[in-house]
Amino acid sequence: MQKIQIGDLFEISTPKGYAYFQYVYQKDADSVEMIKVLPGLFAVRPNFSELDILVSGKELFFIFFPVGAALRKKLISKVDHFSTYEFSPPKYMRSGYFIKDKFSWKLVDIETLKRTPIEVLTPEIINLSPFECWNDTMLIEKLTEGWTLEQWVR
Repeated sequence: MQKIQIGDLFEISTPKGYAYFQYVYQKDADSVEMIKVLPGLFAVRPNFSELDILVSGKELFFIFFPVGAALRKKLISKVDHFSTYEFSPPKYMRSGYFIKDKFSWKLVDIETLKRTPIEVLTPEIINLSPFECWNDTMLIEKLTEGWTLEQWVR
């Protein structure tokens, strides 16, 4: 079994083509891996230089995803390894929740896990990734439907 490393690039098959993500962060050995989900769906795997451009570009979003488990179950394939030396994980992510049938938002500090209620979804907050863990089915569904952070307002 291959050992995963921060910087590894993975491929997942969707009904609309191959999608790519990079394993970029893990708080500690007991936490789930964070991935950087890259834009685009591809009919065939891009070549190394195209992947390098893709990895160095802007992500669609970050999400927690069980990379090791998905690789063991052959739900994803390791493609290559790219440096993450310039990468810093996002300081904050956002989380939605219900209280007595009212939907609200919280800002989550990913290091301390401190949650702060959000009164207004500013453009900066809308661009924060979900503080959630998705499985392969959810990731494929969201990528196939073209889900974006801007659409995630409830």
